Amino acid sequence: MESVLAILQKHLVWTLSNRYGGQSQAPYDSLNLAFHVGDEEQNVAQNRQILLQSLGLCDRTLVAMDQIHSNKIVVLDSNAIILPNSQPQGDCLLSHRDDVALLVMVADCNPILLYDPVRDVFGVIHAGRKGIELGILIAALQKMHTHFGCLMCDIVGFVGASIRSCCYEVGVDVAQNFAQQTTQQSLVWRGECVFLDLLVVLKMQWQQSGCLAQNLAIDKRCSACCAEFFSYRRQGICGRFGIIAAKKQRRCCD
Repeated sequence: MESVLAILQKHLVWTLSNRYGGQSQAPYDSLNLAFHVGDEEQNVAQNRQILLQSLGLCDRTLVAMDQIHSNKIVVLDSNAIILPNSQPQGDCLLSHRDDVALLVMVADCNPILLYDPVRDVFGVIHAGRKGIELGILIAALQKMHTHFGCLMCDIVGFVGASIRSCCYEVGVDVAQNFAQQTTQQSLVWRGECVFLDLLVVLKMQWQQSGCLAQNLAIDKRCSACCAEFFSYRRQGICGRFGIIAAKKQRRCCD
C-alpha cells in the first residue's frame, strides 16, 4: 500500500514552505506569503511568485483565502469564477480543477492538505484552535463527500508543521472550554500550567469522520520550536508560511 506522502507526490505538485528564500525584510524575513501582516505588498507578491516558479506552477491561478478562524468551506468547481488576486473568505479551499494552485497560510495554526486520488479532488485547510473547535476538518471532509462524491476511505491528508503541546500554553478557562467542545485528552498539564495538543483532536476528528488512521500523515516539527518556520507565539509580528498545492498536469498517455 502506498504511503500518504507517496500518493500526494504522485498526483499533486505541492510543498510546505519555510521562512527562507524570499524578498521580505525583518520581521517578515524572508519568504512571507501573507499580505495582511504588515509586509510590503510587492515583497509578498514576489515571494508568492518565487514559490510558484520553484514548483513550475506559474501557469496556474493562485487562490488564497481571507482566513477567519471558521468552519467555512470554499468550493472551486467548474462553475466558480476566479478573479486575479481574489481572496474568498473562509478556512478551507476544495477543488477538482487543473488550472488553480491553492494556498493556506499559517504561523502556528495547522496547515492541512487533503486529496482523494479516486475523485481527483484536493484541498487545503487553515486549522487553528477556533477552527478545530468548530470542526473545520470535519466540515471539509463532509463537503468532499457531498459535493464531489468522495469516499472517506479514499481520502488522504497531511498536517504540516504547527505549534505543538510542547509550546502551546493557554489559560485554564480557554483550555477547559476547548476540552469540553472536543476532548479532555487535548489537555497536557505541567504543574499548574496547561498546554493544548491540537493533533489529538485532529486525529480524533479524522477517524470519527470515517477516514483511515493510516491515511493521515503528520509533520513532526513544532513551528514554535523550529526557527525554520514563522511562529506568532515565538515572534509576535512575523510572516506566514504554508502549504501550496496544485494537480499535476496529466499527459495524454496517462
